[in-house]
This record gives sequence, structure tokens and C-alpha cells, in this order.
Amino acid sequence: MSITHHRYPLKNNRQLNQLSLIIPTYNRPFYLSRCLWYLSQSPYNEIIVADSSDEKINIKNKKTINTLQNKYDVNITYLSYPPEIEPYGGDIYRKWADSLKHVNTKYSVFCTDKEFLIPSTLCKCIEYLETHKDCDVAEGNYYYIESPSAGKYRTRAMYPTKCSLLQTDAVARLNAAKTGKNISSNQMALRRSDFHKKLYKTLTDEKINDIRFGEFSLEFLSIIRSKSIYLDLPFRYRDICNLTPSGILQKQESSSLRYPTLDTYISEGIYDYYYARFLNSMSNEIAKNSSYDREQSRTFANEILPQIIRMRGFYGNTKLTEAPLWYLWRHTPTCIKDFAGRIVPKQYLDYSSDFPDEAKPILSLIETTKHLYATDTPVCNGDM
Repeated sequence: MSITHHRYPLKNNRQLNQLSLIIPTYNRPFYLSRCLWYLSQSPYNEIIVADSSDEKINIKNKKTINTLQNKYDVNITYLSYPPEIEPYGGDIYRKWADSLKHVNTKYSVFCTDKEFLIPSTLCKCIEYLETHKDCDVAEGNYYYIESPSAGKYRTRAMYPTKCSLLQTDAVARLNAAKTGKNISSNQMALRRSDFHKKLYKTLTDEKINDIRFGEFSLEFLSIIRSKSIYLDLPFRYRDICNLTPSGILQKQESSSLRYPTLDTYISEGIYDYYYARFLNSMSNEIAKNSSYDREQSRTFANEILPQIIRMRGFYGNTKLTEAPLWYLWRHTPTCIKDFAGRIVPKQYLDYSSDFPDEAKPILSLIETTKHLYATDTPVCNGDM
């Protein structure tokens, strides 16, 4: 196998020199190597790999990094962490927070090992933040890449109702998010690095140490503390071709699926404890960033936060809080979704077989390297 390497020129992507990418990974050398190879085509200031893999996989991942550094002169920092073993995912956010401390650039963004970022959109995000100092968060459109049949690919919008939140008050921004026009997670958005680090420090200070309320906290803290801009451009693609090949969810394919959903929190009697801690933290933040006093902030938060969580509609939500039809659709087997796609207009399903020019190299890379997936073989074992 031979993959052609086309490095994007710095002059067309000069803003990327202000950006650090952080790639969290855990026991997936194929995905990590493919992600790193793709990212090495663009002149990012630095790529930070936050690796909590087992020792044998560590060795494979370090070999991948050495190959890329030697062949393409890409700046990669490797950080090693203990394997992720906590039942509710608290060690994930400690790893992410620590890796973020190593960032020295003005901007930062996380990119999981199954994702592909679009450089030109990242540049436009930075351009906007450079001229709008009161805004700290920028993102665009997120897409899943699926493979309904061999050699064929399509996209599905991950969060089809995104919008900017440019209101000057935290309460106004949360009310705008509640309308259903911005029900997505912003955890993976591009941020000013100093702002980004403070978000994770708050999680540590408030002892919010699980994957579900950790993600909620990062999202709501971003909305409460600052404005955010949404650009109607492709921002990132996530490969889920191997997630549901037979209509059955493959837990090893998703870090989210490895951990209990909110349903389990409820059945195990811990939901109220985690929610109370989350509510207390967000209430205090609203009081600091609006005209509401503490009592008003708590009443408002306890009213609005569950409403937004209810609209989230992604793994980790709960059938007891999520809209029933959305819950049924999310948990319908892939084979039934594919059948529905033949009779339901595509605009209602957010499916598309059209890819912009910048995404076509992503499809080529997925197709060219897919034979390595079964053995979890890195794509750069002398093949690039």
C-alpha cells in the first residue's frame, strides 16, 4: 500500500501556526496512526498525543510518531497516562485536562483518533476569534461518515441545528440554546487556550469527575462564560463505518459507549448526587456572568439545564429525559434506519452522499487503509 502525501502550504493555512491539536487515544493504534498521518499534512504548530494505552500499544504508537516526525518533520509531543479504568470515566477528563496544560499556543482543539478536522475551517474560526475578542469558542458543522455498503460512503449531520450564541448575557445565551437551535455538544470546538484551560480547571475544582456530567459541564460553562460563533462550514468528520456494521453497537468503537448512560445513573441511585453537584456549579457560574443573584440563578439553572439536556439526543442521554421519538430513532438498528432512508426524504434524515473537495482525501484514506482495521495495524508501518 502506498498513500500519497500532500502537505498543505503554510501560506494558505498560516493561522494553523497558532493552533495546538490534542489527540486523546486509548488502545487504537490503527485509528491513531491514520489520524496522525492525516493531520501531518497541515502545518499545525503542535500535535499532542495523550495516550493511555496498554504498554504494548504504547510501543506501536511511539513508532508511528517517530516515523511521522522523521519523514514529514511534524511536531508531535507524546504524553503517556495510566490506562482508563474508572467506571464513570473520571480518568478521561483528568487526562484531557493535563494534556491541555502542555499547550503553549493561542488556540487549541481536541480531535479524537477517529476524527478528521478541516484545516480551512479551523483557519476561518481563528480569523473570527482574532477580530472578536469577546468570543472564545468557534466551530462549524460536524458529520459522521458511514458506509452503508462496501466502497460507498455517506455523511450524517451529528448536530444539524447548530447556531451562534452571541448574546451578551449568560442567561440570554442559555435561553437561546434552549430553543432547540443549538442542542449540540460544543466540547470539541476550537477555543482560546487560556479560556480552554480554565474550563477544565473548573471541573477539577468542582470535583465533577465523570464523563457524562463532565461533558455537560464543559458545554454549559462555555455558553455561560463567553460568546460562541458557528460557521456553516464543514468542521470535522468522524468515521463510524465500523461502529454498527451489523446493526449492533461495537463498544470498543466509542469511548462514550464504554461508560454507563444516565439511565444507569438513575437505576444505581447516583443521578441525584451527580446532578446536584453539576447544578450547584452551573448556578454559581450563572450568578457570576449575569444580573441574576444566587437564588435566581439556581432557580433558573434547575429549570433550564434539564430542558437542554433533554434535547441533546446522543449516547449518554437517558430515555427518562430525552424526547421519546428522538430516543427511539437513536436506538433503532442500522438496518431499519437504512430501510427508512429509502422512503423518508433525505433532508429529514440528514444523510448525504456528497462530500466537499476538502473531505475527499478523507474518504480516500479510509478506503485505502480499511484492510488494516481488523488487525489494528498502524497505517505507517513503512507504507507511507
